[in-house]
Amino acid sequence: MELRIAAITLALIFMLPLSGGRGQEKSVPGAPGHIATGSPATPEAPQLKTEDKFKIRDLQYSQAKVALEMKRLEARYKELQQQGAVLQMDIDEAVTVAAKNAGVDLTRWIFDADKLKFVARPDPKPVTPNPKP
Repeated sequence: MELRIAAITLALIFMLPLSGGRGQEKSVPGAPGHIATGSPATPEAPQLKTEDKFKIRDLQYSQAKVALEMKRLEARYKELQQQGAVLQMDIDEAVTVAAKNAGVDLTRWIFDADKLKFVARPDPKPVTPNPKP
């Protein structure tokens, strides 16, 4: 993909006029490429130097490369998120199998992933309704 962008950028650079604003041909009415304007006194637009055009195009190419890298990283991040979710499901399944193999009642015990052992579930706190004044 980067090679394609590089090729397009180079093609655009070579399509730039080589005059760079020096010794430009004057537009002759009726000549090929002449663009008719509403007023004959309309001044010609200032031209950039070839070096400046090249620098701008190079910066645009660098910006496009950064955008491509961002897209690639976003796709990779999404892929890693999905892998993480699958791995979490695998861990949960492995804990369930381990609990069954050890004869652990998961209603009374929970798995502590840091200690890699089952610990007693805390007693649920009784829910008391708020007394009304």
